Amino acid sequence: GNAHYSLLTNPEGGIIDDIIVYRIADQEFMVVINAGNTDKDLLWFSSKLSEGVTLDNQTSQTAMIAVQGPNAPELVGKLTGADLSKVSRFQYLEHSIGGIDAILCRTGYTGEDGFEIIVSSGEANALWNLLIENGAAPCGLGSRDALRIEAGYPLYGHEIDDTTTPVEAALMWVVKLDGRQFTGSDVITKVKADGAGRKLVGIKLGERIVPRQGYNLLCDGELVGTVTSGIFSPTTGHSIGMAYVNDGYNTPGTVLKVEIRTNLFDVTVVPKKDLLKV
Repeated sequence: GNAHYSLLTNPEGGIIDDIIVYRIADQEFMVVINAGNTDKDLLWFSSKLSEGVTLDNQTSQTAMIAVQGPNAPELVGKLTGADLSKVSRFQYLEHSIGGIDAILCRTGYTGEDGFEIIVSSGEANALWNLLIENGAAPCGLGSRDALRIEAGYPLYGHEIDDTTTPVEAALMWVVKLDGRQFTGSDVITKVKADGAGRKLVGIKLGERIVPRQGYNLLCDGELVGTVTSGIFSPTTGHSIGMAYVNDGYNTPGTVLKVEIRTNLFDVTVVPKKDLLKV
């Protein structure tokens, strides 16, 4: 009944993918991966299976619709008739919604509260229409990006990839190095001890111009970092983002320059958890 956010790591300590693992039963788990990494992740899992362990790929047979926002629990609760107050963060409930068998997951992966509803792929259209008819508003990747950046959440292909270690990505809170061995653990242990040389931080701009992935961060003309994600935050009315910044320049309060086309703008380094603080 519980879920856990975790990482798949490679022998170099890089992140193959970030995943959510659900315990279905004592010896059965459901793993939700990033859809764009399906082929890569399945190949990795298949290469690591122990004797007696089977892998059942349900990707094409299932669909997930994320109902997110402050009113999401109320809406989903109304349509299921279930008491969803008993489903805490990172728990799930198997229950029908509008007559559709579903798994209701409460991870809030966007940074908002809500439920990620998993149904059979053939029921996805019916579930979508049911949600819209009852007041949900359709939204896309722009909304998802705004929410997760405001929350300081990483996204695969932006803040994390096969070359990024959990140390520099500030994801050591999901990595346990207490003597256990796993793929890449020796490298991650060494990077943690020696230092990664850079760190993922939040950035804020006084201008309304948006910092985009790949933009350079400078200090006295020296390249000291790179933007990974950026938006104009509708919540704060400021431009915010995340970036990898070299040691010596990533202390909160440090003012750097972001190079946007041929112009330079001031950016201030902030903790990712403070991106919504004015």
